Amino acid sequence: MLRLLAVAADKFAARTEPILSEYSSAEEIAKFVRNCMERIRAGNLDRDGKDELLRIFAPTCDWDDVVGDVELGNQVFSSLTSLYRADVLGNG
Repeated sequence: MLRLLAVAADKFAARTEPILSEYSSAEEIAKFVRNCMERIRAGNLDRDGKDELLRIFAPTCDWDDVVGDVELGNQVFSSLTSLYRADVLGNG
């Protein structure tokens, strides 16, 4: 999953045009994703971070609006859902 997140962060960072998002730029999203990667490696990604990553990569959300690589987005979202859905929903 970290490899997929790294590729996704690079794709966000490559976008320089204005975006329609809660984030001010695609680079800001890339920084958030990279920060989450570091927290995952350290074993301390909190519930809010998990929730936000899921939201970014959920269908029709930031990933689709800013990058649009459906295959990669689906792979990332599927991996995140498998790992974190129970945590985010409060069942884990």
